[in-house]
Amino acid sequence: MFTPACMDAAEFELWQRANRDTHHPAQRPCFDCPLWFAAEMRAMDCCNGEPGENGPRHRTIVQHQGRAYATEEERRAARRQSWRESARRRRCASS
Repeated sequence: MFTPACMDAAEFELWQRANRDTHHPAQRPCFDCPLWFAAEMRAMDCCNGEPGENGPRHRTIVQHQGRAYATEEERRAARRQSWRESARRRRCASS
């Protein structure tokens, strides 16, 4: 498991708790690191990561109208299906 050199154990634990409560958790604290802070930590030889590391945050569960989807693509497919059904009902109601 990655442990950032810029944080002590207590700071890292606080970050982990706060990260768990976000809608899109980061995989490492380096994702949230501002460039100026990383530069200061590198000057003090206390940086073992890269700001913004690991790319964009990934959603683990997508909530939509009370249902949970494993991926954003599943949510989109369900929504497209819902739109199709709605359009079919409108066509049937107008004829």
